Amino acid sequence: MPHLNSERLVPFHILTPVWGSVYTKLFVDVSLPVLLSPENIPVLQNRQGSLYRIFTTKADRAVIEASPAYELLARTIAVEFHEITTDPADQANPYNTQSDCYRLGIELGNAADAALIFHNADVVMADGGFRYLVDAVDTGKRAVMAMGVRLNKEDASSAIRSYQVDKSSPEITLTPRDLSRIALDNLHQLTKLHIFNRRKPKEWLPFAIFWEVRNGLLMRCFNLHPVVVYPEVKDAQFSKTIDHDYLEAACPNPTDTVIVQDSDLFCACELSRHDLMMDVMPWQGSAVEIARWAHFHTTSHYRSLLGSTIRLHAAGCDGREWLDAQAQSDAVVREVLEKVDDVEALGGEDILFEYGSYSEPQAYVPIHFVTSVWGAEYACIFSEVMLPSVLSLRNIKAIPNKEDCVYRIYTCGEGREIIENSDAVRLLSEHIAVEFHPVDETEENRYVRSSNCYRDSIQKAAEHNSASVFLIPDMVLADGSIESICRILGMGKRAILITGFRVLRNEVIASVKRDYLKDDIVSIQPRDLVSLALQHPHPISESHLFEGNNPFFHPAGCYWRLDDVGYLMHCFHLHPVAVYPKQTDFTFTGTIDDDFLFKANIKPRDTYIVDSSDDILWCELSPAEYAVPTPARSDMPSILDWIRKNTNALHQSYIRQPLRLLAVEYQRDDWDAVEQCALLKIDDLVARSKKRSFLPTLPVAVARMVHLFRGVIFRAARKAQEQVDTARANGSAPPLLSRAYLAVYSVLSRLTKLAIR
Repeated sequence: MPHLNSERLVPFHILTPVWGSVYTKLFVDVSLPVLLSPENIPVLQNRQGSLYRIFTTKADRAVIEASPAYELLARTIAVEFHEITTDPADQANPYNTQSDCYRLGIELGNAADAALIFHNADVVMADGGFRYLVDAVDTGKRAVMAMGVRLNKEDASSAIRSYQVDKSSPEITLTPRDLSRIALDNLHQLTKLHIFNRRKPKEWLPFAIFWEVRNGLLMRCFNLHPVVVYPEVKDAQFSKTIDHDYLEAACPNPTDTVIVQDSDLFCACELSRHDLMMDVMPWQGSAVEIARWAHFHTTSHYRSLLGSTIRLHAAGCDGREWLDAQAQSDAVVREVLEKVDDVEALGGEDILFEYGSYSEPQAYVPIHFVTSVWGAEYACIFSEVMLPSVLSLRNIKAIPNKEDCVYRIYTCGEGREIIENSDAVRLLSEHIAVEFHPVDETEENRYVRSSNCYRDSIQKAAEHNSASVFLIPDMVLADGSIESICRILGMGKRAILITGFRVLRNEVIASVKRDYLKDDIVSIQPRDLVSLALQHPHPISESHLFEGNNPFFHPAGCYWRLDDVGYLMHCFHLHPVAVYPKQTDFTFTGTIDDDFLFKANIKPRDTYIVDSSDDILWCELSPAEYAVPTPARSDMPSILDWIRKNTNALHQSYIRQPLRLLAVEYQRDDWDAVEQCALLKIDDLVARSKKRSFLPTLPVAVARMVHLFRGVIFRAARKAQEQVDTARANGSAPPLLSRAYLAVYSVLSRLTKLAIR
């Protein structure tokens, strides 16, 4: 039954929680100006009882009220402010603050029998959006649900502001197709993880499945945002967010809800910073994997939403490409829904995160830094290069609540004296507590020494519910690395894995001191450090180069160099730079690179692999003569044998992850072909190593020997064959020794081919 009648128009209450300088600026500069376009908020101008409720802090309210956009807003519609009295920064999850604001807005709106528009401060809505919402309610609907595509905030905001025609007025008018074009040009990296038909998918971000077509996206979604709700059940409650279970409680009749399926009717997008991250699931591109996720993380309500096809388009959407995408999506959705409840067919247990996993920093995690260092040579590098790089602006100085943190240095003898008397330690102690602990000098194995230090520090950190960050003494740390560590730990991750790039010590130290050392602090940006690495790679780093016939190739890492752009790396072994284990009653037997994560029971879903040097980067400083003991030979049997003996299933999952060292801005065109080729080679290498692992030890050794000396063996075989042929031509019996050698050669040749396969 329509809500529109001659006596009363349903009033609308717009609800926006917003706090913090970044979101407040985004709200007044971008989101609010777009809402002020003619067919948005102004359509409520003469609708009695309608108002805009803004939930914010006292300080942020002053910023909002001082903006030109607010001045126009106040002339257009009644505005009420509600102060957020608790500090949102103290919340473990900012969504809790947002939901509390919405609960109050719902309560006040229900008292006025109003329809509620839930508008987040980082959302932009094309002109005509409010007109569509009002018409839906006036014609009897109680809710409108829509998909908000996530965009790169920085680039999209600039594009949106370019539509401000009259600089004397804050309003910005975007047609749905204008916003769709901006969206397609500025898709967030997370949005791209929804795309089903992308090449070589490795990860999938749950909640939605997209098909990329020319000038648009075809979308099937498990989760949609209730943009407007006119509650039938006024006292309806929700447990987490309004996206989660509020709509089902407030509007129990599904026929009262309309799902926006065409961006020409309603178009809204969410603006997020470019480096925003969320938990993703490993994915090989099958519908069964999606069904498996949906089994653990969705209800029948979410699965029903998957039946709707949603089109975001900047041009027409009725061509052959759209029809093909529709057919493909129908087939995938049909398979997902057919298999979602077939637990036996899906197999395995849940490997992902709880529904509603939050991607922004959730809570501050105190950190205990630890470095083990001894000997004058390493103590000098630690004091003169490594510690000064830790002291840069976005490293140690960026840590909040430094009083809860400590830097623990394990050292002894002459090394301790050098470190204690250094300017770097003096500066470090001004920012964070510094503790010195002894190293067991009776232990001759340096790896065991370091591991013992780490065990002690991990235990001490656990007593204070703190994370441990392991920093080696002979490296340069890029500015911003510790800031990123804090952010990732705040997301709830329990381990952060990186790969260090080894460089020539003397050359890099000279460059760092000359160009980046000032006032006892080394401040070097990640891309500058990668540029140094490109100029001065260590021979060990070059031994990992996969391309060409590298005679010294070592398969622990497989590298591809992209001229002066950077390195693409795939590595079996990664270094846990930070750990925050839930359980503390464990010990590890090898090194932290070896069995620590397994013994600490840190799950893959709680582990973050740093795939870009822009986030965290260190370069290890090694003398030119330093070499890895007993490197693998470059022949295929040796490489496969090394993989079989030195890696496990976890290592073989690491090797598929592309890691990028970037000297310049990442451009997909520069990297795409190399990344696809690299992954094919890596998958082939791992698959062949698994086949080869079934060969017994003796044939493996024999095959390796044959392959290494194949030239000598082949020449001997050719000579033996000539003797046999000559004897037969003369009518005499072939020499017994030659015949025997050829028989043995045939067996060895087949064995070698089997080993190589």
